[in-house]
Amino acid sequence: MGYDAIDWAHVLEGIKDTIGETIQEPGLSRMQSAAAKARQEYKGEPCPACGLRKQTSWTKLSVKDMAARTGLGHMHLHAFLMPSKLIHPTFWGTREAVSNSPPMYNTLNCVHELIVQLILLHRRHFVRGRRITPMMNAVVKDFLSVWVFAQTSFDGILRGSTKNI
Repeated sequence: MGYDAIDWAHVLEGIKDTIGETIQEPGLSRMQSAAAKARQEYKGEPCPACGLRKQTSWTKLSVKDMAARTGLGHMHLHAFLMPSKLIHPTFWGTREAVSNSPPMYNTLNCVHELIVQLILLHRRHFVRGRRITPMMNAVVKDFLSVWVFAQTSFDGILRGSTKNI
């Protein structure tokens, strides 16, 4: 339960990055203070031999930074942050799981978009000239016909030549 403030800080930061909204004062200051206190409490101890802390990731880039670099930054909250809170044994995730309101809509939207992004990546890599193919247009149109709202344009793929549609 002590880590809950850190989880909430991550989620609120993700919400603010996504839609520009956050909680009002004094709640925001209290939450940030609790998160800072929890970060100190759960900070790993340095190694007595070398003085360094345990490496917890493969790269110096955060997942958020990597998502932004690949053009998928808009998916960070719903495709990474929220699912990671739900799959790990956290107080936040447990509370959400038993609240009878799981974020399935966002999960399905993200899975569908990631599948489309994977198809587009595959086709761009293997199709000579990297032109927009009928298959690429079809998967994007299918996605947009299922989801009324999308945070992506798939790099403007539908703006390609009409002969490929």
